[in-house]
Amino acid sequence: MRLSLLGLLLFAACAKGGSKDAVLAAATIGPAGGEVGVDSGPFAGLRLTVQGGALLSAVRVTLVDPAPPPIDPGASPAVVPAPGPFVRIDPPELTFLVPATLRLPYNLERMVGFGLGNVRVWQNTTAGGDVVDPDIVDVQTGRVEFNISQLGSFQVVNGGPLPVSDYMPVIGTTVPLEDGYSFAYDVVLEPHYPGRALTRWLTDTGAYSYGHYVELSTIANAMLLTGRVVPSADWLEVWDAPVAFMVPEWNGTTQPITTTTSIYSPISSVAPTETGTASLLGRFGFEVPLRIGQREFRNVLRVRLLTESNSPGNGPQSSEQVFWFAPEVGLLQMQVGGVIRIRTDL
Repeated sequence: MRLSLLGLLLFAACAKGGSKDAVLAAATIGPAGGEVGVDSGPFAGLRLTVQGGALLSAVRVTLVDPAPPPIDPGASPAVVPAPGPFVRIDPPELTFLVPATLRLPYNLERMVGFGLGNVRVWQNTTAGGDVVDPDIVDVQTGRVEFNISQLGSFQVVNGGPLPVSDYMPVIGTTVPLEDGYSFAYDVVLEPHYPGRALTRWLTDTGAYSYGHYVELSTIANAMLLTGRVVPSADWLEVWDAPVAFMVPEWNGTTQPITTTTSIYSPISSVAPTETGTASLLGRFGFEVPLRIGQREFRNVLRVRLLTESNSPGNGPQSSEQVFWFAPEVGLLQMQVGGVIRIRTDL
């Protein structure tokens, strides 16, 4: 990994032709405070704001586009590529008595495969390098803000990809939703799926319950819809060919996949009571930051299931369900019948 990064950095250095550091902006800031920033170009939005009392004497502060990017053990792990430009702020040894506020820009178009707000900030000072979460993420303008106590080098980087399983709830948990709804996530050993441990996504409206059987594939990040269940109606549908539904939303060419189904009603039936067909178009994407209760979630996975089915007992049916998940907390909200119901215990 380090050799790869070194090669990229050397390529960037050659592309700049060995040019000198480019000064983006500079200002003298004293005990009364002040700011320095950039209003145009790829660094537009970059701004350092120093509070009164943060400095004992006047200092010349310079925003620098370094060329080439620094090649050292403390260099940003994502200088190339990253959603935000790399900036150095001189003098790097300058510390503040009161934290200063740094605003950094990033390119929203480089966030394909990530939530627009799923960003962090890499910083390197004379005290060492670190990756921190910004205090504010603005996905409308592509800017973040956070406090710093020392100058150095900074860059907005991706929050990092996670396996789908990291977004899922803890096994055996049930969470409350608006309007008296609830969502349960558990593992079931269903006799009609011998030898297979499935997760069940079960929604309870208070009047009836329904859910999906989902199986994790051995293929990375793949999830398979294997059937549906309506416990309140004593009805279960086994999909004879499981369907993968973790297809990126930006893949607009994907078509629904159809399978035959075996239906058990009542569920305890040894043999299928009827057969039918079902088709699924499953997509996933990443949501802009969501505020649920008193918390903001910046890394939000959105899963959309568009299902059509036909059987002698139920006739043709269609449904759309959307689920929003976040790491460590699981489900944030879900949409059924066009209505979004938000989790109420966060």
